[in-house]
Amino acid sequence: MSISFEAFLVKKGADLRTVQEYLGYSTLLMVQRYSHVTEVSAGA
Repeated sequence: MSISFEAFLVKKGADLRTVQEYLGYSTLLMVQRYSHVTEVSAGA
């Protein structure tokens, strides 16, 4: 369930660092991996 919530937050524009801290992930790579974020969709 947290992965679905994470994807929802990211798609709604939540900052990746905030999502990382909120869900307790150790790296931003984990946030990107589990929320299916690419550089293009993350706005990088």
